[in-house]
Amino acid sequence: MKKLFILALFFLSINMINAQVTWDVTPVSFTLECDDSSNDTDIEDYLATITASVSGCANAAIVDWDYSDPGDFSCGDVITIEITAEDDCGVEPTITIDIDVTIDDTTA
Repeated sequence: MKKLFILALFFLSINMINAQVTWDVTPVSFTLECDDSSNDTDIEDYLATITASVSGCANAAIVDWDYSDPGDFSCGDVITIEITAEDDCGVEPTITIDIDVTIDDTTA
């Protein structure tokens, strides 16, 4: 029984060492319209769709971002948002990506 336990720990540790965080769909930059009252909601809705997976870890990936509502969106604004994903096993380094949300007048 002791050998079985040690063997199980060995295989578990190998899987944890090989844990890898990957984006399910890579986050991308996008453009929103000037003077749109839903810009903040649109950004938050997009961020809420971002997911990542962890191979070799039984726990789900933790996705977080550094966005906060700027309060006023003006034409020409570019809001850079850092998005991170990490495994909950604490083995694999966090992956990070920056996206830009551009506020622009695209309506004729």
